[in-house]
Amino acid sequence: MAGSSSKISGGNLNHPVMYLSLNELGSLVLDANSNRLDATFLGDTPTVLDAFTILKTVDSRRLTTSVLTVTGFPGAPGTSVEFASSSTGRVYTLQYADAPGGTWMNIPGQTDVTGAGGIDVLSDPAGAASSRIYRIRVRTPD
Repeated sequence: MAGSSSKISGGNLNHPVMYLSLNELGSLVLDANSNRLDATFLGDTPTVLDAFTILKTVDSRRLTTSVLTVTGFPGAPGTSVEFASSSTGRVYTLQYADAPGGTWMNIPGQTDVTGAGGIDVLSDPAGAASSRIYRIRVRTPD
């Protein structure tokens, strides 16, 4: 545990990377379990003033509950991403945006891949001709 249980000193409390700044007495409680870390900031009453969770990405070959792991970028025309889908039945779609913060769009003409627990590849034939940011959208079938 850590926190501000003995003294608060104020200050600007407006650091640009801080989501929330509190000038409150309290303690930070950290609970770690496997790949999950839960942090809870308890006030002096004790009330939960803030809480968050961090999940660590793990290698899907060692933990079968993982959704996917990118395993490579095979040499092919355009841009391709190779991934291992350990969760069967989930649907994987390669999407792109033209710039950070841009709108995510499906690759035109691409067929979604339903995970079967093996290695799959999704490709963007136009990828080599343009500058794009990619992500793999994972969803359960409708």
